[in-house]
Amino acid sequence: MHVPHEINHVPISMSLGLKKFMRFRPNTLDIIHEPKRLLGRLGEKMIKHYENCELKAYKDIAGVWTIGYGNTFYENGLPVREDDEITQERADSLFWNIVKIFSIGVEEEVQSLDLEQYEFDALVSFAYNVGIDAFIDSTLLEIIKNDKHNYEKITYQWLRWRYSKGRVIKGLINRRETGANLYRTGSLNF
Repeated sequence: MHVPHEINHVPISMSLGLKKFMRFRPNTLDIIHEPKRLLGRLGEKMIKHYENCELKAYKDIAGVWTIGYGNTFYENGLPVREDDEITQERADSLFWNIVKIFSIGVEEEVQSLDLEQYEFDALVSFAYNVGIDAFIDSTLLEIIKNDKHNYEKITYQWLRWRYSKGRVIKGLINRRETGANLYRTGSLNF
């Protein structure tokens, strides 16, 4: 499918909008409620496939310090720093704590749509990668809210999110194709 419109990948730390959408005190995630629905097995597998796990901080494709499974911040809201290191156990814990935030954010936007678990997983994975604000403001979400089964338009919008710093990134193309396919079919194809 040819997708002519450019959508830039925005680092999670720049697009989360946590204070606005998660309603918590600055620098703490203590009062975030438990999500009614949490990322499932397919969503976990997809995110971990594309993020890998790095126990020492590194700069992602957008130049943001990242650790664990693509995390740019910790539960307390503090950003990942250059010399940070964590254990595998901490990476797993951080992953699930951050996934909880994204599950709540997506859940609040799509709760009236009666989505299948795999559809929800695909959307949480998308939001995990682009950020809550970007997800909420996306034409992708708007189309899903209007017709959650308009797969042609949904796929087209999904595939627009393949740029970082103005360049097409093959890894983002692969990730978007996988996400759109998961949403449409309930299966993962890497």
